[in-house]
Amino acid sequence: MKRIHTHRTSEFNTIQFSKELRKNQTKAELILWKHLKKKQLCGFKFRHQHPIGSYIADFYCNEAALLIKLQSIKMLPGRNHEQKTK
Repeated sequence: MKRIHTHRTSEFNTIQFSKELRKNQTKAELILWKHLKKKQLCGFKFRHQHPIGSYIADFYCNEAALLIKLQSIKMLPGRNHEQKTK
């Protein structure tokens, strides 16, 4: 019987999903990333859509032990984004 390593499988899925998230950024993520990338904030290196275990941090800086998670309006349940922006 072949043994399946679920931890590695889920880790692979998290990495693949983080790559997809980088391709489909929200406007807020684009704006913040513009200011965080290339060590623009006090020389700290930030990573964008960085997997940590089974979670994905929108922005992560290891040196500062800082994790940033943005919440967009479109992700909140019960809200119609198009109606709120008109």
